[in-house]
Amino acid sequence: MVYTGLMFYDILLVFILFIYIVVSSRVGAWHTISTLGFPSEAPELFCRNSNIYDAASILLIISAIVVFFVGASIPGFVAIGLLLASWYLSGKLGHKLGFKKYRTIMIEMADFSSSDDEKTQFLKEAEKSDDELLNDALNSAGRTRPHAKMRPPA
Repeated sequence: MVYTGLMFYDILLVFILFIYIVVSSRVGAWHTISTLGFPSEAPELFCRNSNIYDAASILLIISAIVVFFVGASIPGFVAIGLLLASWYLSGKLGHKLGFKKYRTIMIEMADFSSSDDEKTQFLKEAEKSDDELLNDALNSAGRTRPHAKMRPPA
């Protein structure tokens, strides 16, 4: 197929990918905050059955693939690039949103803590880097990152 400019299916593909990024990043944020120990910050239905939300994300990405094969006029390598970029961006954005919520909770807990030791501990948790929080989340989920930096025991 010769590329002749944006067509209906091209616009639909981009729209579906945008919706995918929004939905998938939100689901990723809920997974992250739940794994870090605050499942009450996610919707109740998500806590009961997160598979529904995961399925919605998968359905959106499959819909984008179907739209591409049905009638999009953009070249295949561009479509693959868009799909991969959407997948990567939604994962990164989901973690960022989850980490931001976690830090907000830690700061609120520090504000309402009764002792200085607790306050210091909560503020220390709030100051962790994204990599440290990701390692904490993966460790609590029973997984590890093969390229994670080894930390000396405390």
